Amino acid sequence: MKTYDLIVVGGGASGLCAAIEAKHRARAEGKALSVLVLEKEKYPAKKLLATGNGKCNFANRDISISHYYGETQLAQAVFSRYPASEVPGFLRGLGVPAYDDGSGRLYPVSRKAAGVADALTAGAKSAGAAILCGCGANTIDKTAEGYLVNGEFFAPALILATGSRAGEGFSDCRTFSFLRQLEVPYSPEIPALCGLLLAQEYPRSLKGARQIGALRLQCDGKDGAWQRGEIQFNEKGVSGIPVLQASLEAGPFLHRGRKVVLTLDLLPDFSVRTLAEEAARQARRGEEIPAERKMTAFLPKPLWLYALKQSGLSPAKPLPGDGQALRRLAQNMKWASWLVTGLAGPAQTIRGGAGAAALEETLQAGSSPGLFLCGETVDVTGACGGYNLMWAFCSGRAAGAQAVKYLLEKKRN
Repeated sequence: MKTYDLIVVGGGASGLCAAIEAKHRARAEGKALSVLVLEKEKYPAKKLLATGNGKCNFANRDISISHYYGETQLAQAVFSRYPASEVPGFLRGLGVPAYDDGSGRLYPVSRKAAGVADALTAGAKSAGAAILCGCGANTIDKTAEGYLVNGEFFAPALILATGSRAGEGFSDCRTFSFLRQLEVPYSPEIPALCGLLLAQEYPRSLKGARQIGALRLQCDGKDGAWQRGEIQFNEKGVSGIPVLQASLEAGPFLHRGRKVVLTLDLLPDFSVRTLAEEAARQARRGEEIPAERKMTAFLPKPLWLYALKQSGLSPAKPLPGDGQALRRLAQNMKWASWLVTGLAGPAQTIRGGAGAAALEETLQAGSSPGLFLCGETVDVTGACGGYNLMWAFCSGRAAGAQAVKYLLEKKRN
């Protein structure tokens, strides 16, 4: 059996940050603590490589807690000790300069996620942590003295940073089975930051259309917030950044079997009246031109044809001069609504994990001294825009620091 002071299970963003902070904190206390990172993949931080479409949006200048869902009070407690505003400086210290895209979203100057993954890995190794890749945790046993992983690695303190099944190729993640095994209460795993599946009435003919618009969910009869951006239509539903944001609201309701309705404002900068007046003008011009060739500067053709169909108008015939028919057309150009039937993968992250009922503000499991959680193992989920990586970095650092504090107090006693 190989013994260490601290084992970090999971070599992703939060796990590597935990290892870095633990080594630095121990050194600051004048102590030499051995830290082992166990990573099941061939190399650390594999999931990080896919973030931001490979560009790695690692932080945001807007650090309001309103961008988080789940156990927000627990998140606030962590951020009070390791502020999200410190993330750019922390990464700069590892050799990752930040680039602001103008919206407040921060990326590495190279716009390459590999640079961030390499910097975190090098930072952990240079701090003195051992990283063992291709060695995932299969079993974690709690003993009176500490934690035994795979019957081979032992430490009096352990940080669970095993992430989630979100993303391509991570379906074998065992986070929730470990939580059950260690008797840590948790909220159920629900996909988040993903597309929405719509009812059968949703027309597959919209596949491939894209439109800058706005959307709002009505969850169990209660209206949610408007989300604005590019809406992407596929064969079974919708995706795009505003849809991903909305999925954070929809997931828990769908999980409980509650009713969720999606409303789209396809032309948020135009009123129904303005659209009806424009349709009337175009009806008067080129009276023999078929309707399918009108108004396509307002909507992509699939959406325009859908609006015509919903209005009972033939694409092959000219637009009518009837004012009532054109007002109905304007309504269907602007508004569309469908019942949401599910979430469409792959999800970028999850909702769920251990929460305040299981964890202290130090991220230590209340029922298991020496066991700390961070990243996606905790029920804290951020919106699009770098918020989940900010949580990974800050919660990882918090868990690493608190694990060292626990070990030093244990040795003194």
